[in-house]
Amino acid sequence: MDVATVLAISMTIANALLAAFWFWREKLHDAERQDLLNRVMAGNYSDYQRYMDKNGRPPPKTTSGVKKALLANNPAHRALQGGDDG
Repeated sequence: MDVATVLAISMTIANALLAAFWFWREKLHDAERQDLLNRVMAGNYSDYQRYMDKNGRPPPKTTSGVKKALLANNPAHRALQGGDDG
């Protein structure tokens, strides 16, 4: 084997390992992002934890207090809900 062949094989192996690491990292980040979204949508952490312990899956999505407050102060949302438009 000459140097060029060894170098080509080494680069191929390195690229395959890098691609495998990248794929693993993306899957891990996807799971973490989904868990974070589930926690945010649960309302508070104790509800999330209680639901996860009981069912083993995330709680159903609800509107958080922050979102309710933002929507309550939004004139377009109030108009859609039939209230005054500010």
